[in-house]
Amino acid sequence: AERQARAAREASEARYRALVELSPQVVWFGDATGAITYCNPTWYAYTGQTEAEALGDGWADAIDPAHRARVLATYRAAAAEAAAGGPGHYEVEIPFRRAQDGRHYWFLARGRPERAPAAPDGTPGPVTHWIGIALEIDARKAAELAREELLAAVFDQLPAAVWVADASGRLLRTSRATHDVYGGAPYLDGVGAYHAYEAYWPAGHPRAGQRLTSEEWTLARTLATGAAITGERLEIVRFDTGERRQALNSTAPVRDAEGR
Repeated sequence: AERQARAAREASEARYRALVELSPQVVWFGDATGAITYCNPTWYAYTGQTEAEALGDGWADAIDPAHRARVLATYRAAAAEAAAGGPGHYEVEIPFRRAQDGRHYWFLARGRPERAPAAPDGTPGPVTHWIGIALEIDARKAAELAREELLAAVFDQLPAAVWVADASGRLLRTSRATHDVYGGAPYLDGVGAYHAYEAYWPAGHPRAGQRLTSEEWTLARTLATGAAITGERLEIVRFDTGERRQALNSTAPVRDAEGR
């Protein structure tokens, strides 16, 4: 029975190894620290690396140098998290150099740790090894870039001053018209810095003539409440000339698929 179980296990491992060897995706294994111990033939055919060149951290030589530090930081952070008992799963987009033409193509890489059985008290077992895959997504990335370039071109043609901010209030982008309306458009790190834009409450407002605080800006209030604001009149001050202008401010949140 033991001989049969061993034979069955060896047959299963042989089938698994055959699947890995034949996979059109890059498949890799790592030791408990995350150092690469195996890459399937797809990796070597794509990058032109030898096994001696790829193992350990050598595989990183195939990453576009402009992205190498970012990718390695993500990889090492996941390994550290896993070693401390955390999940350690990671997903990262990586441009790898193709040996055939020397160009870098985008891949989506995913990895996770495998562990020994958990302790009786539920404490996760130690990491024994890592497994991961990488799938080429260059066509998707090219389509995303083309779409972003189109949106940027449309954005810059808008006749109104437009800001885009992340959930913390950090300004990510302004339209070209923002510079025309405000005489400049500094990018700010969060709501607390909005006072760099000078504006006053107009006549008829209970606080007419008083300057807006950072938190009173229309965008800041939408970020705080999640509610859209439409057509709020303010008296803004240009950065370059100090000229005051009347402006209608409207803001609205953009939510993800889960409504956040």
